[in-house]
Parts: sequence; C-alpha cells; structure tokens
Amino acid sequence: MGVTPLPFASRVRRFRALAVLVVFAVLTVLTGCESLDAVWDEALGPRPLDERTIVAGLLEALEVGSGNASERAAAQDGFAANPLIRVTLPQQLTEVDRTLRR
Repeated sequence: MGVTPLPFASRVRRFRALAVLVVFAVLTVLTGCESLDAVWDEALGPRPLDERTIVAGLLEALEVGSGNASERAAAQDGFAANPLIRVTLPQQLTEVDRTLRR
C-alpha cells in the first residue's frame, strides 16, 4: 500500500501557507522587540561604527571637554591657582610686575 503524492497545486498551496505562517511568526517576534537594533546586537553583537558616527562622537567629546575645562578655569582662582594652565611672567618682567603692583 503506497502513499500517493499530492498534486502539484496542493503542494504549492501548502508551501504558501507555511511561508505565510513563518513570515507572520518572524514579524510578530520582531515587532514585539524594542527595536530591530536590539535584535541585531543580541544576535550578532554591536555593529562597527561608520566614519560619520565616529567623527560626530569625537566632536561632541571635544565640545563637552572644552566646555568643562573653560568652566573650571573661569571659576574663582580656577586659572591663577592651577599650575597646569597658569601662564607666569617671564623672569625678565618680574621686576616690572613688582613695580606696577605697588
């Protein structure tokens, strides 16, 4: 007693139904996630950064760092009390400085 194969049209209908079911299941899972990036990061790890993102990050870091440094230097005794950024008078002008401060 052999099994008779399904006609071609019936097999195609079953394949289509299975394909629709798989696509529906995948879309349901992906839309249930917070974002597609989160799914990507979980599955394959973080994506490498492109040049535009790197440049934008470096510019932002430079802006934040220079802003913080300016605020510290502008604070009371921030410039004069910090030997790393204070610019002293040359040795030849110390006598002139003392005379002018009298």
